[in-house]
Amino acid sequence: MGPREVVEVKFDPKVTSYEKIAKTVRAKGSGWSVHPLDDAQCKSAGDIWGRDVAKVSGKLRADKDPKYYLGRTELRHVPMTEAQAVRINARLRNGVSVELLSPRQRELLADVRAHPKAGWPVVIDKGLAAWDAVEAVRRRVKKS
Repeated sequence: MGPREVVEVKFDPKVTSYEKIAKTVRAKGSGWSVHPLDDAQCKSAGDIWGRDVAKVSGKLRADKDPKYYLGRTELRHVPMTEAQAVRINARLRNGVSVELLSPRQRELLADVRAHPKAGWPVVIDKGLAAWDAVEAVRRRVKKS
């Protein structure tokens, strides 16, 4: 939204309230502000955040590159599930995160690091089906 990254939270008001979500965001320090969609949410947000809060004006747009950080590391060559990719991408601002990788993925990452110019394919958004492509490069590297 504008120059800022935001997370759009869709919720069922029968299950939880906007007020509860806004209080949780504030208490956990999960965001700098909230962006309410209507006047009732504005009032709740203002009460919780202690300042005037304006309604969202305009449409939120999807991130142009949702796996930005992932695409700028050697992890771009490691096949992974969509859930792994999202989680790892979110953690990459603080350095490469390997605890979410399987042992096989870690081995591949070690090979990628050892042979950075081997022509590894970029496999972001290709899922685990991309193993064949990276294994072909891996076999070629092992022979040489």
